[in-house]
Amino acid sequence: MGLRAMILRISLTLSAMSSIDMCCGFTGFSHCPFALRSGGRLVSSYTHKKTQLSAARRLNTLSSGVLSLKAEEKFGRGLKAKMKEGHSLVYDYVDGSSPVIVYLPAFNQSRITSKSSALQTWAKRNGKAFFSADYYGCGKSDGKFEDGTLTMWTNDMITLIEDVIKKPVLLVGSGVGGWVGLHLAMKRKNLVPAFPLARFATDVSNKVRGLVGIAADPDFTTDVVLPELDDTVKEKIQKDGSAMISWGVSEYTISKKFIDDSKNMLLLPGGSESLDIKCPVRLIQGLSDEEIPPDRALRISEAIKSDDVVVYYVKDGDHFLDQDEDISRMIDQVQEMCSKYFEFDLTSPGSG
Repeated sequence: MGLRAMILRISLTLSAMSSIDMCCGFTGFSHCPFALRSGGRLVSSYTHKKTQLSAARRLNTLSSGVLSLKAEEKFGRGLKAKMKEGHSLVYDYVDGSSPVIVYLPAFNQSRITSKSSALQTWAKRNGKAFFSADYYGCGKSDGKFEDGTLTMWTNDMITLIEDVIKKPVLLVGSGVGGWVGLHLAMKRKNLVPAFPLARFATDVSNKVRGLVGIAADPDFTTDVVLPELDDTVKEKIQKDGSAMISWGVSEYTISKKFIDDSKNMLLLPGGSESLDIKCPVRLIQGLSDEEIPPDRALRISEAIKSDDVVVYYVKDGDHFLDQDEDISRMIDQVQEMCSKYFEFDLTSPGSG
């Protein structure tokens, strides 16, 4: 399996394009025989047209807080936080040091997966805090999946970060969790002039210390899935409110609510440096992804303002990236970011 982990590492900086060099070794991955590293500004083959509607549009509802949460039940597994909107979310919260590793599940997945379990195990062994919640309509949280939207999931996570976690976080988002994570990491104040009447959720970007995206798929509804659906399926979605679709190697239920809402949450139309994200970002993408084009990771990296963005390509990695070596890579990136946070904290006033 060693050759499986052929990785293309692309480092983005604000400097001019520098030399490309082949380097042997691990480059932070436990199974990487070699890597191609390109220093300097990324030059993408895509041409992006900047629009006013680009940089991650507004969240449509305000984060309204957690209605009930007993202090003695803050940490544990299968706990519930009742939101002021009336629904309850089920979450796991393991106590430990900051930053809290927050796992954001993929589309229509619960908080309990091989990736989240591995992260939780690593966190406990290393004294790190870990948090993951089921989205509305997923897992054991309240609601029907067909009624869930990206706006709702993002706002709920903002509420949980503000009212339950209350500490700096390191986001790890799989699939649509990467989409949610990008919204959480993005500063929202710059959107107000463009949408003066918009109602924004609380800005939690100041709590986000880093983001690891695993096959992150922002905007997949409008520019990947919808163009490929036949008219019969589109009519069913319009008429019935949802439909089961075959995509990649899986079947998914996709709803009209989710599709319509996602149009207000698009991230990529603005092009280069349109997303006001300043934290370190690591994107892991399979070149054999059956659900999203592999160049999606490059488009995300180009759109982010942060200089500290690295894209890792796995030669025969699929969309799920849940093999042992894939999980090892994910944990490598989490460990690197936790180390960066610790080093930063040593220089902070009052850190001891």
